[in-house]
This record gives sequence, C-alpha cells and structure tokens, in this order.
Amino acid sequence: QMHRVMTQNLQRQANNDNRIVVCSLLLSVLAIVFSIGVPLLEENDDAWRLGLHRYPKSWIALEALVIFIPALGTLCNSLMMSQNFHIKHAQLNFAQATVVSEIYKFRSRVGRYTMTALKRGGGKSRADESMILTGELKDNDNAAVLGKWVRSTFAETLRAVTSQVQTGELGLLGLEPVTTPKGQQEDLEVGLTKSDLAKHVQATLYSNPISQTGSYSPLLEFEAEQGGESDFNGAAFSHGDVSEPADSVQPPFGILADSTTPSSVEDDFFGAVTTEAYVAYRLVPLLRSLRQSARTLALKYQFLQCLLLLAGALATLAAAYRLKALVPVSVAVGTALSSAMDYFRFKARLLATNKAIGDLVGLLTFWNSLGIVEKRVHSTRDRIVTTTEDAALSVVIAASGVMHNHVSKDTPKHEEKSEDKGNGAR
Repeated sequence: QMHRVMTQNLQRQANNDNRIVVCSLLLSVLAIVFSIGVPLLEENDDAWRLGLHRYPKSWIALEALVIFIPALGTLCNSLMMSQNFHIKHAQLNFAQATVVSEIYKFRSRVGRYTMTALKRGGGKSRADESMILTGELKDNDNAAVLGKWVRSTFAETLRAVTSQVQTGELGLLGLEPVTTPKGQQEDLEVGLTKSDLAKHVQATLYSNPISQTGSYSPLLEFEAEQGGESDFNGAAFSHGDVSEPADSVQPPFGILADSTTPSSVEDDFFGAVTTEAYVAYRLVPLLRSLRQSARTLALKYQFLQCLLLLAGALATLAAAYRLKALVPVSVAVGTALSSAMDYFRFKARLLATNKAIGDLVGLLTFWNSLGIVEKRVHSTRDRIVTTTEDAALSVVIAASGVMHNHVSKDTPKHEEKSEDKGNGAR
C-alpha cells in the first residue's frame, strides 16, 4: 500500500518535472529567436516592414512577444527552482524503490534480516534465539520472539522510509491517496488481496511488466523440464488478473533446471520466497526491464547527441556565410539540448543500467553453475538477493542525481569498526 501511494504521487511529480523543464527550454530558445529575429526584420527587410505597418496590431504583437516570452521563461525557471520538482521526484522514486528492495530482503531473510544480523544487533540472547530456529536449541517456545524482532525491524525500516518521504522537500507536499478505478479513495485499513497485489506488481514494479513482453510461467517451464504435459498447454496462463496465451511463454535461461517441486518456483508475493522463485519472479523480469530501458536510453542519448552536433555544424555554417542571425539561434538550440541531456542524465542512467545488466547476467551465470545443494545454501540466496537489489537501487540513484541516505544499510560503520577491533584482539 505504501508503494502504491508513492507510485501514484511519483507519476504526478514526474509529469510536473518533465513539463516545466520542457517549457523552460522551449521558452529560452524562443526568447533568443524573437529577440534577434524581430529587430532584424525591422531593420533589414523593408518590404516585410512595410507589410507589417499595414497591420499595426501584428507588429505590436511581435514586439510584445519579445518582452513576454523571456518574462515567461524567467517565471518557469523561478517556479522550477522554488518547487524543486526534480528533488521531489527523486525522493519519491528512491523511496518506492527502497520499499520494494526491503520487501524482497525481508521475504528472503537476507541482509539485516539474517541470523548474523540478529547476533550482531541483539547479543547473546538474540544469538540463542537464532540457535533455536536453526535447531541447535530445543526451546522452540522462544522462536516467536525472534520472528517478532525480525518483523519489527522490517516495520521500523518502512517507518524510516516514510519519515524521509514526509520530510525535506516533500514536507510541503500532500501525498494523494490511492484512488480506485471508480474515482474513490482507497481505505488503507482494508488489506490487499493476492490478485490485487499481483496486478500491482505487474503494472508498476517493472517498466517492462511481466504481463506484456517476454512473459513466462515457471510452472510451465517446470512441467516441460519434467517431461510431463502441463495443464496450461493450449490454454491461457494467469498471473494475477492478467491472462496471456501459453504460446507466448519464453523460458528464461533454464534457471529452474534443478527444481524438484513446482511450489519452489511459485511466488505468492506475500510469504517467504525461495531462491528459485526470486530468480524467476524478480531477477529475470528486472533484467529484461533493464535491457529494454538500456535500448531506449541509448536511442535517446544518441539522438540528442546527433541534434547537438547538427546545431554546432549549423552555427559554424552560419558564421562562415555571415548569417549573423542564425549563429545565436543555433547556439541557443545547442545549449538547450545540452541542458536537457544533463538534466535528464541520459549518460549516467545508461552507464548505471548497463552496469546493473552486467551484474545481473553475472548472477544468472553464477546461479546456473551451482548444483542442487549449493542453490539452497543461505549464502547463495544472500548473494543473489543483495546484488540484485543493489543493482536496482543503483539505477534509481543514477537517474535521480541526488545523494540519498540508504535506510536499509545492513551494517553500521560503528559496528564494522568494533568487529574489526575484536578480530584484531583475537
């Protein structure tokens, strides 16, 4: 529910950010064009000037635009600086990505939710409780205490994320509640059903949803690898509320070759998630989404670079042929394109996306190289989940261009130093 609220408000802030930036850049270019073009028409073109004198209202309108457009551009720049739409968008984007990352870490019991973290944070009593869960102690009555502590840690992490969203630049912004398709506000006290959550995951978790391109069903792949006939063959497989023909299924990378039961590759989006289900429902769709994003970012970046080169070439030709009016216009267009590239951070986003793709491909290679027993070792799960979530957050941080305080940092610095001192003493 927190993620849905942040996602809805994130879209609104993204629209405001894009609109104000595009308007500011266009008005800056138009201001230069009118401030140079109108005086040149008035001084150098007698025929055009005589024609305008026949229509004095048009001439007055042109002279008014010379003053009005720069003033409007200054107003847009002031609005953009005062409202900080980019900062608000970056904070919301990082917050919703952090919520997703913490949910998967909590369900996978990695990072700050592992037994090692419990021992580090709780001392001897927590260590004893962790031994209860692992079977080293027989007092299972205290196992609920450890589970309660893990859940409270997760709740405290989400509280910290919400606190960051409601402070700073977003402290002056009222977040809109989630609205239903009928336009009614959703009651946060009402729990989501599994179908609602699955639909939300498909619609907002990935920029390239599972239900649109490259879709697959782990159950179908499992049946195919076991040599049996799936009940889904020739029918439609359902993932949440979205159905798709089974013919479009494309098994990814053979990641489930060592699975022995279909339940190990299912993800209900609520309970504990196995490593196989995490790879199938999180890592692979995220990799596909990043690959599509990388292609889109590369096209946009190369297109703007070509336009920037053309603007520079046009300015050079205009100066060579003594077309003085076109030189500042070409320079203004080039400056606007360069500002757009810097503001939307296409280069940084593309570099971060490609690095994340490399990390995820390396994880899949590592996963496929493991045996049946090695895939069920907790260190394997910790490596896969932690690396995947760090890669996802790195893309978000690169897109925002704003430094964030990572609330999900697993090991505080003072604890690391104390551990190092202890190891040295031993």
